[in-house]
Amino acid sequence: AKISAKAVLAAALKEYPEGNYSLSNWTSLTAAKSNGDAAIEDAADLSGVTSAKNAAITAMSAVKTLAEEAADALAAAKISAKAELEDALEGYTEGNYSESNWTVLTAAKTDGDSATDNAADLSRVTSAKNAALAAMDAVKTLAQEAADTLEAAKAAAKAVLKNALE
Repeated sequence: AKISAKAVLAAALKEYPEGNYSLSNWTSLTAAKSNGDAAIEDAADLSGVTSAKNAAITAMSAVKTLAEEAADALAAAKISAKAELEDALEGYTEGNYSESNWTVLTAAKTDGDSATDNAADLSRVTSAKNAALAAMDAVKTLAQEAADTLEAAKAAAKAVLKNALE
């Protein structure tokens, strides 16, 4: 039974291509197999052999591939980016914006969330987040709109005076 159980572990290990794993995870996978071999050897009865074999198979299957690690990293980056967008939105005060500009600001955040969700890699997550933050930051407050209106009025008045003098 021990020889058969070890053969099952050896066959299972062959099903995991080394190139699909980081060095540390490959080490973990092969350690799970080696630990399983040792546990099988130390088993006192058939039930212990079966239990050791099953535990080793479970441990081996739990080791993440490079693709699984990349997917986890992408998911974590998306969560982080969306949290940054939410934090940024919470830093704005609705009363400081016209109704239309507040709509633009919140739409920039929502669009950023969507772009982040649809990002296929880490660089696109970063780009989506940064674009949304820039779009949110570009929305003018009531004070900025008033300053722009004042500057436009001054420029218009100067132009009228200049024309009157000519």
